[in-house]
Amino acid sequence: MKRLGLEERISRIFSTDEILPAACQGILAVQGRAGYPAPFLAAFHDEETRLIALAERSFVRTLDGGCSSPVAAYAQIRGEELQLTGFYVDEKERTYRDTITGSCRDGENLGRQLALRMKRGSKDDR
Repeated sequence: MKRLGLEERISRIFSTDEILPAACQGILAVQGRAGYPAPFLAAFHDEETRLIALAERSFVRTLDGGCSSPVAAYAQIRGEELQLTGFYVDEKERTYRDTITGSCRDGENLGRQLALRMKRGSKDDR
């Protein structure tokens, strides 16, 4: 809305505590043809964004999530730590929200751990 010059139409901005975004929401990716030299793309690479994407995508993948699945993930890096918050709705429409923190270099594993922990919780009768 801001980029379109329509900022005055925004009546409320939700925090991630209120609404968790879809995994990798807002991350832009540049893709190239395999075998084609693309050293110019190095300027676009952001390591922190890559680590965040790995964690969020791992969470969604472990839950077999997709574009139409009730799964959301939001990761943030603070120093050397990555904090990942996930949201999941199981087959019985029970909702789960949880957070895990660990090394930012271990994001894929953190995403998988959080998803499995939530999936196990969904098998309980709550």
